[in-house]
Amino acid sequence: MALSVHTVPRGPVGELLLPFTPLERDYVQEAPAGRRGRRLAWLWTRKEAALRLTGRGELAAADAIDALSGAREGTIVIPGSAAGPGGTAYVRELPAGPQTVACAATPAPAPGVRIWRANPPCAPAGAHGDAPTEAGSAWRDA
Repeated sequence: MALSVHTVPRGPVGELLLPFTPLERDYVQEAPAGRRGRRLAWLWTRKEAALRLTGRGELAAADAIDALSGAREGTIVIPGSAAGPGGTAYVRELPAGPQTVACAATPAPAPGVRIWRANPPCAPAGAHGDAPTEAGSAWRDA
């Protein structure tokens, strides 16, 4: 399993669109200005988790990875290259804070992902999600 967690960027996202495909750039730019950062973070965490799963670490090649087309199915196809074989990553969105986006990638479909968060001693019960949470589908309109 590979994980990616990022803070939702604030402000203009223009320069941050470089490692994205034209389809992904359009998806981010067609959103209202206040939602563009969340869409960008959602796409990036999907790409990064998938690339980490392959162990290739080719984040410079991220603009060749389409994290949007297979989103409804929760898949990202990683093309083969001289650095390593390609494959399919199965990506799920994970629960995160209001300004954070998180994804997990697995080499095969996973029926669910369980997440536990420990409460600090002074926090009221349930304040940080002390019950296990099932992660939902990878697709949503961010």
